[in-house]
Amino acid sequence: VLYYNKCYNSIEEGRYSMKDDMILKTYFDTVNPLHLKTIQKKMTNKKEVLRIISNIFEKDTDYSEQEVNEILKPIFDDFVLLRRYLVDYKYLNRTRSGSIYNLNDER
Repeated sequence: VLYYNKCYNSIEEGRYSMKDDMILKTYFDTVNPLHLKTIQKKMTNKKEVLRIISNIFEKDTDYSEQEVNEILKPIFDDFVLLRRYLVDYKYLNRTRSGSIYNLNDER
C-alpha cells in the first residue's frame, strides 16, 4: 500500500504535468491503487506509462525480484511483462544475475 500511496500523493501534490494527467486518465483504471488497463507492444505512450509506474520505486533502494513482482502485481496482471519493459526501457536496472533491481537514476 505504501508504494501506491507514494504515487497517488505525487499526483495529489501536483508533481505530474498535464500530459501525465492525460496518460493517467487514458491508460489507468485507477490511481489509488494504481492499475494499468493495458500495455501493448506498439503503444504510443508506453514510455510515459512506464515512467509513471517507475515513480513507485524509491531511489537508492535495492529490490529483490520478488519485491518488484509484489509491487507490480496489483498494477497489471502480466507483471512479468511489465517488469521486463521497465528493465528494457531502462527505468529499472537489473544485476546480471537478475537478483537485484533498482531505479535508474539517469531516467
